[in-house]
Amino acid sequence: MPRDRRLHLSVETQVQCVLEGLSGTPVEELCRRYTLSQSQYYRLRDRFLEGGKAGLVSSGRDGWCAVLEAALPERFPEGARGRGLKVASDNGSAFLSEHFQTFARNLEVELLRTRVRYPEGNGRCERLIRTIKEEEIWLNEYATLDEARARLGEFFEFYNAERIHSALGYASPR
Repeated sequence: MPRDRRLHLSVETQVQCVLEGLSGTPVEELCRRYTLSQSQYYRLRDRFLEGGKAGLVSSGRDGWCAVLEAALPERFPEGARGRGLKVASDNGSAFLSEHFQTFARNLEVELLRTRVRYPEGNGRCERLIRTIKEEEIWLNEYATLDEARARLGEFFEFYNAERIHSALGYASPR
């Protein structure tokens, strides 16, 4: 397969593929099922582990439009318009493009940009990264990269389902 071949899978299918891999399905089987090369699968997995669902989107403006369009009905099934929604982003060219700006405006979503070289402007994301490091990565030694990725997948499941969160009154999400 050519190295720069664009992935033909929807973001949802990419998430499914990566989660199957993190759950133990052999990479060779995933590559056959989803018609991917192994390097494409590993790039998908790496991007997912670094950025979740949003990490799977191509960095271009159309990819981020797709993420926004997919996330809103998932989070707001009754509709997002007129709710005063805001989306924070960095100053990447995809977010600054007129195409993305117009797309967000049409969805009635206000775009907020973090300041350049100011990580505190995206504090929640930065705090999540710190939590992952403090509660998983720095406490463990991994024999292989695959083991590290599998353990991170388990941590994300724990974090999203069982771990208590101060923002939830020290309750777990479920």
